[in-house]
Formats: sequence, C-alpha cells, structure tokens
Amino acid sequence: FMGNPGTGKTRVARLFARILHEAGARSSAVMEETTGQKLVQDGAMKADAVIQKAMHGVLFIDEAHSLDPKENRAEGPAIVTKLLKAAEDDRDKLTIILAGYQDEIEDRLYASDQGFKSRFQDVIFPDYDEDELRTMF
Repeated sequence: FMGNPGTGKTRVARLFARILHEAGARSSAVMEETTGQKLVQDGAMKADAVIQKAMHGVLFIDEAHSLDPKENRAEGPAIVTKLLKAAEDDRDKLTIILAGYQDEIEDRLYASDQGFKSRFQDVIFPDYDEDELRTMF
C-alpha cells in the first residue's frame, strides 16, 4: 500500500483484513499492526513472533521502507529474509501488507531485494483534491 499520509492506507488495510476473514480467505480476523522501525528495533527474533501472531490473518507493516537492509545492516537483512520467506511459504495462511511512501518503498525496499516485487502487489493510494473528495461523498 503506497501513498502519502492521510490517504487511507491503514484504514483500508483494516477493512481488507475483515473482508479476507469474512470471505473465508483467512481463518482468523487478526490484523497485527507494526512499523518497519519497530521491527528493526525489536530485532529478527521478535519479527518471528510478530509473523506467527499474524498467522491465519494479516500482518500490516507501516513505514515498511525502514526495513531497508542497506540502512539497517544489523537487523534489516534478517527481517527482510523472514518476511520474504513467510510471504512465499505461508501465502495461503498469511497476508502481509507493506505500507509507506511510494518512492521510499520502491527506491529503498524493493531495490534491496527483487523478491519483493514478485511477492507483493502494489496498491497506490492517490492524493485527492477537494472536488474529487466531494464527488466521492
């Protein structure tokens, strides 16, 4: 989920998690929310626990660009490896949503490992002007 602050990324992720559960695509309504920075601060071992806690539901990682393994050499590479492995091996049991600014996700996170582009579908949240918002409501 890529877009500027206030474009509804977190809100839509919460609704999407509920829809996945109600449609039977996920057996749990759990949506574990965290940030890339928190995962880096807590370390790779804690990232395992967060992934397991979200299993059968949704893991939402806001500011996911903070996982950039080039910037966070101590924990970033291990966390990225764990996320990519979970995205591949557990795709039938876990939905992982990465959120943040489009340029930072693409330039920092996606550029760090081509596995991201093959495992994650981009959803762009545009900025709307007042007239567009009035039309929607």
